[in-house]
Amino acid sequence: MTTIGTEYEIVFVDQGGTITPTLASGKRAGKVEVRNLEAFADRICVGARFAASLIEMKGPARCPSSVIVHLERQIIAIDGKGLGADFWIRPETLALIEADIHFGRSIRLVGPKGSGKTTFAQILAKVLGNVPFIKVDGTGIFKPKDLFGAESAESGSTKWVPSDLMLFIGKYRSSKQWPKAIVCLDEFSRMGHSMGPFHPLFDHTGQYSFTTTDGTIVIDGLKGFIFILTDNPVGPGYIGNQSLDSAMSDRVEEYEFTYPPPEWEIPWLVGKTKINETEAIQIVQVANEIRTLATAQAWDQGGPSPRRTLRVAEDVSIGKPILLAISARIVDRYPGGDAESPRLVIQQRLKSASLLNEQSSSVRGVVNIAEIGAPVI
Repeated sequence: MTTIGTEYEIVFVDQGGTITPTLASGKRAGKVEVRNLEAFADRICVGARFAASLIEMKGPARCPSSVIVHLERQIIAIDGKGLGADFWIRPETLALIEADIHFGRSIRLVGPKGSGKTTFAQILAKVLGNVPFIKVDGTGIFKPKDLFGAESAESGSTKWVPSDLMLFIGKYRSSKQWPKAIVCLDEFSRMGHSMGPFHPLFDHTGQYSFTTTDGTIVIDGLKGFIFILTDNPVGPGYIGNQSLDSAMSDRVEEYEFTYPPPEWEIPWLVGKTKINETEAIQIVQVANEIRTLATAQAWDQGGPSPRRTLRVAEDVSIGKPILLAISARIVDRYPGGDAESPRLVIQQRLKSASLLNEQSSSVRGVVNIAEIGAPVI
């Protein structure tokens, strides 16, 4: 017997052009009626899921003729399997990010270059249901209104010219999807000389205003836009980065990103390219040696990203020599020249670790992944 108050999962689907609530549990009902639909009107869209409590049911519980429910909360669930296929992240971190998205909080990802911060933001938009995504480069942004446009002189007068971000917000501001979109502010901590002017942008008012020669412009409808800020760590090698002040830190949820662990990256390369495990292990060993160097030396270029290791694996998968691919796709991308140059330092390190010799690349077989060291960060 189904009792009043029993919790159901409701999913909204497209039925003949109308967004209609249905039971997500596999049960079939002639009609599903939601009593408090107006309370969640801004979040109703195709694919939206909600936890709901039963108010009334008519007919047999297995296949009722009608069900009346009260929506309790929206369910924001990131497809961890879909995300994990192309990204590495701890389940605990993913769970917290799910909560951030549910409540519309701003997120800050901090990690060295090549650790996948921007890639994660892009993949996140995809697994959330292909929500709209835009990336804004923080370099060259000196005050918040620069994000939204610039004043341009034309025919002796000045007028406001909106930026791609302002046009993007205008396009999706009235969306009923949750989240409406993801806005990635790349290298956020390099914006401006002070964080103070940026505080109002991350308040929970859902709007931001600024003054131009055309008057005051109000950007509203920001609730539902998830701002993801990406930053390199503050310190040597990352010129122009500044620490967030306490007020800004209080407005965003921060997560530390690192290079992928070997237990993720090795099977990922094998699965993507079908090279053997020994070849994938050598590629990852090389990458991790360089990542450790890049972090210790604070090189501007950072360590090799998974894109670089994948390029090497792709070359190897069609028969190209592994040492040639490692040199061309990873090592030679670093500046060379004198004895202190990153390229020569890398070559010396790899040779001393026996990772750049023909013998190391000719051995095939299964190696224990647990023996492969992660990069030291």
